[in-house]
Amino acid sequence: MVVTYLGRTAGEVFSVALEWRHAGVRRQFDWPHCGKYQALNAGAAAGAGTAVGLDPDAIVRGLRACQMPKMRMETRERDGIHWVNDAYNANPDSMRVGIECFTELTDRVPAEKRVVVLGDMLELEPYDAAEHESLVAWAVEALPAARLIAVGTRLEKPAARRGIRAFPTAAAARQYLAGCVKPGDWVLLKGSRGMRLETMLPWATA
Repeated sequence: MVVTYLGRTAGEVFSVALEWRHAGVRRQFDWPHCGKYQALNAGAAAGAGTAVGLDPDAIVRGLRACQMPKMRMETRERDGIHWVNDAYNANPDSMRVGIECFTELTDRVPAEKRVVVLGDMLELEPYDAAEHESLVAWAVEALPAARLIAVGTRLEKPAARRGIRAFPTAAAARQYLAGCVKPGDWVLLKGSRGMRLETMLPWATA
């Protein structure tokens, strides 16, 4: 099984190609999930389907109908602001992948219209200060023109060292975020489940 991520087709639609080389079969299809990592997930699912006897067309139909669970790159627009809720969980790899996917999703948006809210990585137990420091340094480099906001006591110090606005909790950050976003902005919420970043969404109840 060979998987090729082909990137954006149009709007928020992305394209993946799967190749069953042993059978000389190739299928290309569109789906609403950006990122190479999601294409690899599609390949893994296709491999499992092939192993249990599904034909390529049935596999592609299933993949095209695939919907992500709540709070996993869940995108919604309100009053001209696009919110991307990826607050299901967080570790160093998922944080970087989430930011990379957001960057791809917003590649046609002016860099200064991106707002990235990062929450503590509570999955790292015991607390790893170096990983939080590394994440902030990487995010600053990856998104030099974006507005970064840190939420949580673990990110507070590395954020402060780089002049990034930081808040101890999502509740504390919510009012600030509401006041700084404007129509045309895209906002990513990415952090551990325990940080409850989804409560910062304008339609959420605190």
